[in-house]
Amino acid sequence: MAEIRVKEHPLCVLIIPSLASGQLRASLEQEAQNHGWSYVAAGRSLDDDVISPQTLIVSESVSAFKAFPAHCVTIIHTDPDSVVELLWQMDPVERRYLVGRASIFLAEAEALAREGAKVVRNPVNLDLGAPFRPISLHKAPSDHPMGVLGMFDELPCRPGCVTSWPPTLFRYTSAPTDATGAVGDIELVGPPRALVFGPYIHLPTGPWHLALDIHIEVEDTPISLTMEWGDHFDSPACPVRFKNSGFYRLDFSANLDASRPAELRISIPSASLHGRLRILGATVSYIDSSNFDISN
Repeated sequence: MAEIRVKEHPLCVLIIPSLASGQLRASLEQEAQNHGWSYVAAGRSLDDDVISPQTLIVSESVSAFKAFPAHCVTIIHTDPDSVVELLWQMDPVERRYLVGRASIFLAEAEALAREGAKVVRNPVNLDLGAPFRPISLHKAPSDHPMGVLGMFDELPCRPGCVTSWPPTLFRYTSAPTDATGAVGDIELVGPPRALVFGPYIHLPTGPWHLALDIHIEVEDTPISLTMEWGDHFDSPACPVRFKNSGFYRLDFSANLDASRPAELRISIPSASLHGRLRILGATVSYIDSSNFDISN
């Protein structure tokens, strides 16, 4: 892409896609027209190689602003759940499958915020500065809050941020569910196979800790499972051996890249004649990099 030639930088607004996106775009376009500014609704790139400083560029893609310094961009951030809700309205599949897609938009915006972009969170009156007047906005809340993208509530993500992931967020090769969608026991009897995987959420770049709560039933002989946490494409395998039935909390750490989805994968590496496993939930937390130890 050619470098955009400007004497001064235009006003750049990144809208994280949400239920409020349509209203935001319409209001911003009207304000630009009121003040005689050019309005550009950009896709993933800008077609013009010359942009006037009196231009309001609006996009839902971080890629549209690659030619400009991050501090020239204002990010409008409403609600992570609202991103999922918007995607569901466009493609009504199970929301757990849409979470990963929603996280791509959020992780890209989080990376831009780290570079110095201004973040406006849940604005009631959006003030972009002169010559524009504050724009009154109506927040459109999600009807199905999940909270599983809580690491994106604040941009950029701060060390110590903790988000809970319920068992229903993960995917299973075979696990019964009841009428409420609650996940039951996974039978370990059978050949070697993957048991649990997902949720394929793009987390902010950096070190992440996963605490996994499980219950396992062991009969006469110990059961060994292989567990992996980290980059979906490249994560180390950790063998875990269970001698007794009971509740366990397992801790993992990994250094993640926002451009690649995160995955927990649990497999049984050899045939088993007994045993049951139940996933009770997990928490993910962003670690202060100065205290990061990948050996955990």
